[in-house]
Amino acid sequence: MNEKAGSMSSSVVWLFALVGIILGVVVSYATANMGALVSNAIFAVAVGGCAWAGVFLSKATTGKGILAFLVGSLGAAVAAYIMVSMMVSAATSTVTAGLAGAGGADSAHAAQAGAAVGNVFGAFFGVILALKAFAVFFAAGIAGSIAGGKFKAKILAERGGAAKAA
Repeated sequence: MNEKAGSMSSSVVWLFALVGIILGVVVSYATANMGALVSNAIFAVAVGGCAWAGVFLSKATTGKGILAFLVGSLGAAVAAYIMVSMMVSAATSTVTAGLAGAGGADSAHAAQAGAAVGNVFGAFFGVILALKAFAVFFAAGIAGSIAGGKFKAKILAERGGAAKAA
């Protein structure tokens, strides 16, 4: 594996960031029943591994790896906001409208009130989870990019030293 250090184009680090997002989502769903702490730790390791591989295997600098994972974390945050706000909004709207309708209130006003409450709760929880997704994804991306860059520099320095000795 050491002979592959820095062998790919520097642009491939963007692909590793995209794979990190997809892998992070899959891992999060697969480990959801293990508890939040374990799920987040596995997510961070998966994303950090993608960042490490992206910088180590490519000609990208550590800074470019961090930039790719910054953009990726922004994308993950937007996706998390959209998914969570839609789910929470729909659930809250349905429950609120149902409870208001069961109380004998006008069903049209109950549906409007339910939708308004659902939108507020959806936006609130969407922002919270978007911030969490951004923070965890970006922190793992930074750590992986730095580790990959340092390891690649070490391998390339050893390779250069071996070439000079021969």
